[in-house]
Amino acid sequence: MIAEPLRALLAAAVTSACLMSVAHASVIFSTGNKQFDHQVNFDAETMAYVIEGDLKGSDPPRHLHFMDAYNPSGVHVQLHAQHGVAFVEGCSITNPAKCDAPHSFITLTLEPDANWGWSGMDWKLDVLAGTGKGSVTFAAYDQFNNEYAAGFDIDETGQQSYHLHTTDGQLVTRLIITTSAAHPMVDIKQVSVTDARIEDIPEPIPEPGTLALLGLGLAGLAATRRRKQ
Repeated sequence: MIAEPLRALLAAAVTSACLMSVAHASVIFSTGNKQFDHQVNFDAETMAYVIEGDLKGSDPPRHLHFMDAYNPSGVHVQLHAQHGVAFVEGCSITNPAKCDAPHSFITLTLEPDANWGWSGMDWKLDVLAGTGKGSVTFAAYDQFNNEYAAGFDIDETGQQSYHLHTTDGQLVTRLIITTSAAHPMVDIKQVSVTDARIEDIPEPIPEPGTLALLGLGLAGLAATRRRKQ
């Protein structure tokens, strides 16, 4: 049997190796405008629950998907994309030609093509006029399904800029934007990204301290077995 202190040490080493496999990996959110490599464009006017935008200049051609927009009442909202540089707004389900404030949304999800992720991204948001100052939350998920979240102020002044970038090989594979019911979004616009294929990103490098702790636990386990033999 393994001594209890050694068992605890080994368990801690293994847990740390799993939780700390990437040195200081993170997704960092900030305010302000910052252009990345590919603007998101639309070839034509589009109305759908899922809107696909083209990444300008990408080779092979890649896309950004806007989806899962819900209004303050929890109704799934159709999205309207304007031709040209990314501009996506919510629209009435019964009257698609009517894309105005009552059909704004409080959640929106953005995703890249399968097997791709973003190392950088920026966007602008407009919220419903007359709602004053509120807050917006961004939740990003990386290729390992780790979540990174941040909250910022938002108000009715229009075209408020936000961006994210990643460290140590993280790639964002989903971004969920959420506001309160009292401060719904009217649109998202001027989106740009820097992306990469997930398989082209090197495997995470364990931190030296984590490797040392794991090695200490394994060495102790080996010593215990030798003594019992």
